[in-house]
Amino acid sequence: MNTTFLIPNFNVTEYELPIIVDTELGEDFYTGNTLIYVENSTEPGVESPLGRFMTFDNVTKIITFRPDSKWYAGRTYKFRLILQESDGPSVSFSYPMEVTVNGTEYDFYQEENFTDYTFLMNELDRYGKTSITWSNPINYPFLRDNWDAMFDVYIKNVTIREHN
Repeated sequence: MNTTFLIPNFNVTEYELPIIVDTELGEDFYTGNTLIYVENSTEPGVESPLGRFMTFDNVTKIITFRPDSKWYAGRTYKFRLILQESDGPSVSFSYPMEVTVNGTEYDFYQEENFTDYTFLMNELDRYGKTSITWSNPINYPFLRDNWDAMFDVYIKNVTIREHN
């Protein structure tokens, strides 16, 4: 079974798992109640392709890689293929797998032209109005249209009421 993959970016790559035979029982893992699944790597600081650009079809036993972004290029991802015997979940085999997406790793800070923005918000007046001063010119229509996606606004009710 292939446990390492070097795949091209922006292409679909499929890998069909070979028939895996249990030498002790003399049966392959694709008969009976065998469970085969993919699990994210548990190593700290290691990225996993599952859910990003990899899927596993348990019926056809095909692992499909679909890296479709410059962010995946030049990076290595790890996951595990777990095979549980039909005898029960206590007997299982784990195959560590590794996939590397071909290309040069994308460095955001060197490749992209971006500007740091800071802002200063003045005190609120009694009507809840204020002004914001930006460190660089802004695209106001974009800011207006995307305000809720960019900022979280929290309102605290500080009204004090006297009760009888």
